[in-house]
Amino acid sequence: MNKVQKSEEHVLQIKMLGSFSMEYDRKPISFEGLYFSKSIQLFLLLLLHGEAGIKKDTLMEYLYRQAKGPKVNNNLNNMVSRLRKQLQELGLPEEDHIEIKGGRCRYVSSSRIKVDVQELEAFLMKAEDPETAPRERRACLLEAVRRYQGELLPRLSPETWVEAWRMRCKKLYEAALNQLGQILSEEADFKTLYPLYAQAAGWYPLEGWEEKIARCLTAMGQKERAARLYQETTRLYREQLGIAPAEQTQKRQRELENKLYGCPKSLDLIQQELHEEKREPGAYYLSFPSFLDSSRVMARLMEREGKEATLLICTLEEGIPEERKEKTERETSGRIGAVRTPKREGWLRRSICSSLRREDIYTRYSPCQYLALLMGTGPEDACGIISRIDQRYQELSKSKKKEIRYEITAPKMEQEKNRIWEKSRKH
Repeated sequence: MNKVQKSEEHVLQIKMLGSFSMEYDRKPISFEGLYFSKSIQLFLLLLLHGEAGIKKDTLMEYLYRQAKGPKVNNNLNNMVSRLRKQLQELGLPEEDHIEIKGGRCRYVSSSRIKVDVQELEAFLMKAEDPETAPRERRACLLEAVRRYQGELLPRLSPETWVEAWRMRCKKLYEAALNQLGQILSEEADFKTLYPLYAQAAGWYPLEGWEEKIARCLTAMGQKERAARLYQETTRLYREQLGIAPAEQTQKRQRELENKLYGCPKSLDLIQQELHEEKREPGAYYLSFPSFLDSSRVMARLMEREGKEATLLICTLEEGIPEERKEKTERETSGRIGAVRTPKREGWLRRSICSSLRREDIYTRYSPCQYLALLMGTGPEDACGIISRIDQRYQELSKSKKKEIRYEITAPKMEQEKNRIWEKSRKH
């Protein structure tokens, strides 16, 4: 009886989603200096598996990359003893202990343990129970979504077991938000739904949440914001992933733009939309679809007026995929769907922009390749521009190594004129 009463009085609260924190009876417990130790990882694993516990062999495989062996078994037993002492030093009750029984380990506490991951899962299971009433189901889904505050234990990213649990939590969160989205859409409660979708897009850009946000905005009568979001999402798909968004997304964008721009507008409003409000120095950046259209128009003008133009292709010699592991810089800020760009790609883009003239245009063709259309410039005259790009790139990268390969050609001229000059800048 006393044990039950104590369990009701004392609460151990653990948060692992988005960050890590632990409170005992609302008093914070600091793990600084211990956070990355294997003993604390053992504690986190025991908390995640709850009363069911976790197999001892699985623990040894997670923590030591080996499931069997007397040495590994002894190491685990020593770690369990060390963890017991550490938890008491942190202020947890002396009667709390780690039980090893039937080949399984579990954390036994006299307090009520509340783990946000388990609460997320419990609320979702309750919502999916056929016997749960509709109003209660809605409340459970909302609570499940609110429990998710970002990826699980972000500071422990390299650990294999963390990644497995992270993916599991993400799937639970997405399932809860998708079900809640259907309910709130049927209720036309888009004011509640919009910030939930926006939060999801902030954590996981370009995974489909942007389209759901745009549909919320459309339903709330904010069609112009929805159209801008569709356009921005299309641009990010092209620039960051090198692909086009799903045909369904593109179709909705066209339908929305037809509704928006199908009605007459005043001359002043049209001029305002066409005007370039912020005149940035350097060349003009376009999304790849816009670059295609502009290039075709310019080719017609060049053909009619007899002027020259040059297509410049700039390629990072070593590509970009491996560099995703390096530090990155923010490409966009303050908007839904902002993503990070690898440094070498960012340096290349900035070098091209500052080295070209204002009348030139350029675009991102792939993560390691940019295209530029040089107006009024022949292929033989492009060497000066190439030198400026190289110089600017070396200033940004602080490296003397030549990393960019260049190709220049006339944009779709006669066959005999459409030769490609290649200038290798490899050191």
